[in-house]
Amino acid sequence: MSVRLKLLLAIVIAVLLGLAFAYLVSQMSIPNEGQLVTVGIEAYWDENLTEPVELIDWGTLTINQSKSVAFWLHNNGTANVSLTMSVSNWTFDGEPDAYNYTDYFNVTWSAEGGVIKPNEKLLVTVTLTTKEEVPPFSHFEFLLTITATEVEE
Repeated sequence: MSVRLKLLLAIVIAVLLGLAFAYLVSQMSIPNEGQLVTVGIEAYWDENLTEPVELIDWGTLTINQSKSVAFWLHNNGTANVSLTMSVSNWTFDGEPDAYNYTDYFNVTWSAEGGVIKPNEKLLVTVTLTTKEEVPPFSHFEFLLTITATEVEE
């Protein structure tokens, strides 16, 4: 038998074996399901959760004055969450971060480290206090950020 014939025979056998194995394939599908853990909070002015908080207007403040606002936080996720609050993006008379806000303001809230279970709500109070230092600006803006972090039950 020549080398070419042996090579051709080997190719034919390989193709036939490949076809035979191709017909010996079986498949099955296995259904899957699960639950995603989600973290989410929303803020509302009312206990019925119908009026979303879109802006906190502190109005006019004087030196050494505190003003507080209360609103409801709702956990719309599927996990227990722990709450923290931070402030950022201060603007004074239209100038971003022109001054160190801690020289003039203190911002606190009632829910630091508080935990909200899924679909529960919590009444929180945020307090803005002006300090004794007379500020060199008349208008201010800032972002108040509430962070919800998943915690174990």
